[in-house]
Amino acid sequence: MLNQRQEDYAQLLYKGVKQIKAYEEAGFSINSTPETIAANASRLANSDKIVARLQELNAPMVEVLQSTKAKKLQILEKIYAHEPNSETITAQVTIKAVAEHNKMAGDYAPEKHAVLGDIEITIVHKDKGG
Repeated sequence: MLNQRQEDYAQLLYKGVKQIKAYEEAGFSINSTPETIAANASRLANSDKIVARLQELNAPMVEVLQSTKAKKLQILEKIYAHEPNSETITAQVTIKAVAEHNKMAGDYAPEKHAVLGDIEITIVHKDKGG
């Protein structure tokens, strides 16, 4: 269970506020050296409680993203499950749906590129003074 300052800190991190600024805005003591404040903010951000709370806060977004991908895949599956007709679903649309589904599902093997021959690298040093 988080106390109020810890909850505020987690909420600020979730909103994208930098650790040190979130640490200060959440009400933690800033009467230390900048190095100590930075270390305390980092330690708190990596604590099990804060990490768990951030995972809770992010869970709905992860679910939405996964749901959105699943819905898109379902739509594509419906398109290529239908027989092509002259009205709405043409063979070209079906082929595009299958290709897009394959991309989203990760069915394509990664491309491999080979460099055949020598590679020449030229290093140019520039004077800082002029």
